[in-house]
Order: sequence, then structure tokens, then C-alpha cells
Amino acid sequence: MSSFGEQLASGVRWSVVRQVGLTVIGTAAVLIYTRVLGPDGIGTFTFATIFYSALLLLIQAPFRDAVIYFQEKPYAEAAFFWLLGLGIPAAILVILAAPWIGQFYQSVEAVPIIQGMTVVFIFRSLAVVPAALLLQQFDFKYHEGFQLLADIAFTVVIVITLVIFNLGVMSMVLAHLASATTWLAIVWWRTGFRPSWRHSREIYQQVWGFARSLLGSQGLKYANLNVDQILVGRLGEGPLGLYSFSERQSNFIVVGIGLPMFQITLPALSAVKHKKEQFQAILLRMMRLTHTASIPYHLFIFILADRFINLFFGEEWLPAAPLLRAYLIFRLLQTLGELCDAALSARGRPDLRLKFDVVLFPLFALTAYLSVTWSANLVVIAASLAGVRAIITIIYISVTLNLAEIKLSTLWQTLRGNTLAAGFSGGVLILLRLIVPNWVIPSPFLDSVGGQITEFLIYSVTGLIAFLLFFYLLDREGIKEVIRTAVVALLPASTKNRLSKRFAFLRQEVS
Repeated sequence: MSSFGEQLASGVRWSVVRQVGLTVIGTAAVLIYTRVLGPDGIGTFTFATIFYSALLLLIQAPFRDAVIYFQEKPYAEAAFFWLLGLGIPAAILVILAAPWIGQFYQSVEAVPIIQGMTVVFIFRSLAVVPAALLLQQFDFKYHEGFQLLADIAFTVVIVITLVIFNLGVMSMVLAHLASATTWLAIVWWRTGFRPSWRHSREIYQQVWGFARSLLGSQGLKYANLNVDQILVGRLGEGPLGLYSFSERQSNFIVVGIGLPMFQITLPALSAVKHKKEQFQAILLRMMRLTHTASIPYHLFIFILADRFINLFFGEEWLPAAPLLRAYLIFRLLQTLGELCDAALSARGRPDLRLKFDVVLFPLFALTAYLSVTWSANLVVIAASLAGVRAIITIIYISVTLNLAEIKLSTLWQTLRGNTLAAGFSGGVLILLRLIVPNWVIPSPFLDSVGGQITEFLIYSVTGLIAFLLFFYLLDREGIKEVIRTAVVALLPASTKNRLSKRFAFLRQEVS
């Protein structure tokens, strides 16, 4: 296997390691703070994340991508000082404006939370460039491993501050601060990054020229992702908590699969940006792998939303079930959209994202305004906005494929097997929902926690088996490709060599 292929496989391998750890550790944290804080507490914290996410999107992504794109150390150092020059003043502005923001939302409790999360952003911004250097150098082992350590720090602090000391919403700020400082310390230690500001004006201009388009695009991306929460917040902390909960829970695969795949795909595509066939092959291969993990999860949770919420988060969150369903289809598309982001950045065309968002933002903003002001019904609001976002994402994927000279029919051919398999297995789940209650599990037992766990396990295991079976029947070569990619990426060489003796289709990959 080539050195480049092994680097790409290493990225996938360590991404999976991190996601397994995050599933166990991070899910525990989510279950704890969601149950303890409830819709009102989550709504209060969401006021802070509206502005925290704005700072991250506007400052972090443009300069991270610039470091990876330019490859050379002087450009990374220039990006660091650009980041400081824009990020610190922006953070100070938000801290000073926090009392007015709290007054606007009629939430005094939100003021210290907004200020605290802005301090968290400062620490996060200082880690952007050294973390990008890890990705640039294909140092996925440490990048993903360090993120897992930061996730562990978050969970430990949540348990201590929320469960033991009962600090309420402020526990979220302290946990994020622990995660950010942990991440900052270890990425600086690993890279040995020591920035020097003494570079030519041309280097600073080139970094700004690359980041400028992304900066505008990220601003519009922020508006697309947050204008709804800004408006829903006027309905009160409880409605905002339910709406924010549905958005966050629907985002699990985007964060857990889409973003790590972006971090792996961007440097991989950047390395072959001038080689058309390799570029297309890597992009399609990563899309197939990502989609295979994404589509069954989104479809199964769509069907089981009420059971999922009641079992893991409690009855007080059940009103969020239809909101969660509204967003899951959009998240399925967004997961693929993250790989399109990587393709555009790798081609050095982040300006296309900016132009695309400039055209489409008014449609989303108008829908957000009308749906929130004309109807206080959260289901109508969520369905309208998720629908617009889904349409926007479909167009965005089409534009990216056109740039990469990949036909839509080629993408469908790549994703057809796992897509149809998910549809058929979804039908199996719907049938199970009709026959399991009372027929398989007696009603008194079904009302208990043990009965709910048993029911959910029956659905999950049967749905997964049905998906794999249908995938095999519909697209044998497709499932072999996914298995091949997973085996090569996840297993050490000695194990792969042993398996190759038994499975012929692995031989060319491990040779």
C-alpha cells in the first residue's frame, strides 16, 4: 500500500478511534447535562453558543484552511497573527455587548454565560494554527487522540461541576473551558509552534486573499445556521431549548463523521489537487464510506425519534421529536456537504462557497423570518427551515461535483446501494414498530426502563442486520468497497495480510 494511502487510512483509523471514545464519553456528558438542565437550561446556554459559534466560524475555518493549503511555515505564522488581529477584538466586542444581548432576550442569566463562552473562544483561537499543522502533516494519530483527551476533560468537568457542585448552566462554560485549554496546551506541545511575525507583506496578503473569501462565506454560513435560533430565542428559553436540542441531536453524525472526514479529506485532496482522476477517486470513495455510516443512522433515528428521546433524555424532551425528524434529512445531506467543502478548499476555490451563499442566503433569511413571525409552532418553523437548508445543500453538492467534473449519475452509482438498502431496512423498522409493542413485548413490561431498552435494542439490531443484508443483495461490489476501505483503514498491516489470504478482494489493497 502506498505511503499516501497509508496516511489516508491512518486518518480514517484514528478518526474512528476518537468517535468510539466520543460516543462513550461524550454521550455520557450529553445525557447528564440534558437531563439535569432541561429545556430552560439548554435554552439559556444556547444564547451563548449563538455568539460563540459566530466567532468560531468567522475566525477559525478561514485560517485553518489557509495553513493547510499553503503548506509552508511562513504562511502558518502569518495566519496566526491574522487570526489574533481579528479574533481578540471580536471577542472583546462580544464581552462588552453581553449585557445588551441579555436585555434583548430578557435573560439576565445569559450574560455571564455569553462572556464565559467568549473567553473559551479566545483559547480555542490560539490553538487553530498548530492544530492545522497536525492535519497538514497528516499527523492524524495525535490530532484525533488529542481531541479525545479534550472530550474527556469536558466530560470530567461536567460531572464535577454539574453533578457534584450543582453549578447549573455555568458548568457548561467551565467544561468547555477545560476542553479548550487541554486542546491548546497539547497541540502547541506536539507541534512546537513558535510564531514569528517578521515576514514579507506579500505573505500576509496571500493568506488574507485566501481567507477573505472563506471569511465572507463563513459569515453567511453562520447566518444560515443561526438566524433561526436568534429569532426563536425571542419566543423564550423553553422553546429555544427544545429547538436547539433538536438541531444538536440531529447533528451527531455531521460532527462525529462528517467533520472528521472533512479533516482527513482536505489534506488528501490537497495533495492530489492537480491529478484529476485521483482527486475524483478519493472524493467518491470518502463519500461512499461517509454515506454508509450516515444514512442508516439518520433514517433509523427518524423512524424511532420518540422512542430514542424518551429512553435517553426523558419525557420532558418528547415535544422535540417532530423537530428532530424535520432536521434529520437535512443532516444526511449536510454530511456529504462537509466533503464538498473539503473539495472546494483543496482546489483553492473557497470563493465559490462565498458566491453560492450570497445568492442563496436571502431565501433562507426570508423563510426564517416568516416562519418565526407568522407561526409560533416549532414544528412548522423546523420543517420550513430544514426544507430550505436541504434544497440549498443539494444545489451546493451539485455545484461542487461539477467543479470536480463528476456527474450526478456517477455519484448516484456510488451511493445507490447503501441508499436503497437504508430505504428497505427502514421499511423493516416501520413494520417492527407495528408488531413489537404488545405482540412481542407485553405492555406492562414495555412501560418500564428495561422494556424500553429491550425494544430499542430489537429495533437497532434488526435494522442494522437488514441494512447490511439489503446492501449486500443490491450492491455486492459496493459493500466490498466499503469493507475494503474500512479494513485497510482500521486494521494494522499484519492483520490485513492474514485476512488477504482468505478474502481475495483485499489482496490488491494490502499488496
